[in-house]
Amino acid sequence: MLLTTSFLLLVVHLTSQKSPNIAFDLSHLVVGEYPWDIDGPCQVYVERLSVAIGKIVQCAANFTIPPKVCTNCIEEYMDYKYVEYDTKHVTNVTSLDNTTCSDVIYRNYLLSYVNELSQSVDSRIWDISRCGDCLTPIWDYENNTKNYDYSLKVIDFKNKLELWRDCISNYSEYGSMLEQNSSAICYNCNALFTDLYKFYWNIYVTPNVQFCVDVETTMNDTARLWNHVWNCSTAQKREKEYVPVTITAGLLVLFTVFFYLSSYIQGGGEARRFVQYSRLTDPRPARQHLLSTTASDANLSSRASRSSSSTHPSTNPLSPLARVHNQRD
Repeated sequence: MLLTTSFLLLVVHLTSQKSPNIAFDLSHLVVGEYPWDIDGPCQVYVERLSVAIGKIVQCAANFTIPPKVCTNCIEEYMDYKYVEYDTKHVTNVTSLDNTTCSDVIYRNYLLSYVNELSQSVDSRIWDISRCGDCLTPIWDYENNTKNYDYSLKVIDFKNKLELWRDCISNYSEYGSMLEQNSSAICYNCNALFTDLYKFYWNIYVTPNVQFCVDVETTMNDTARLWNHVWNCSTAQKREKEYVPVTITAGLLVLFTVFFYLSSYIQGGGEARRFVQYSRLTDPRPARQHLLSTTASDANLSSRASRSSSSTHPSTNPLSPLARVHNQRD
């Protein structure tokens, strides 16, 4: 019991002692105090670039649903590109071994985290969103101005979209579009939606012409609202189904009227009298003997000659009646 108690006290004493700090935390030291930090003069440029990368990544993450980086994160992207440009051209500041900070950050080591992150921002966020198909940044690396131009197709799409949204807002009640009379929205805003969708579809099917992800996402969400929230596609489908059915029924009625009218005119204007054929007698006598299908022309002719001789016995010189007649003569 005594040994067990002593062992527990020893464990408590050892665990209560603080472990030595072995982390390489050099933030509290300046270059002159810690000469082993050979790249100390370049650290400020790395921190500046990391902040710019963090802002564009945060903006892209915020606009994930729906993905709209191009139109919402253009200023963060241009800030990041300006800082990246400055970092790649730091040639007047060197490390302790007289290596330029640009070489230290991008080429001096086997792996550069900021370089990997920069490539990811360009290829996996900006380029994959096809932002160049919607807007064009106007770069000014000397003054770091943030100007950009939208393409004409994006401007036209935006104008048509705003017209459709204004129409929806005009037929909204109590500030909520989800509780509206969908029939009124579908009827009054159908032309604007059709015009918007046709414009988008013509661009979409044109070879080598496309929209950025922002526009595609906006159109898809607009169609979802139109079709699944207000059910306008179902109402339009029903109206389209009623039209051919009505036309077909009308044509059938007209054809029937014309048919009977033409029959009445051709009959001299008199109503036809129908006769029941079951009350009429057959004008031909019923056959009592049916010829066999195996009877030939020769058999038929021989039978016909015999029947003619039997009806006129005096013409046959070999018959007994003919002999008696001759004897009397």
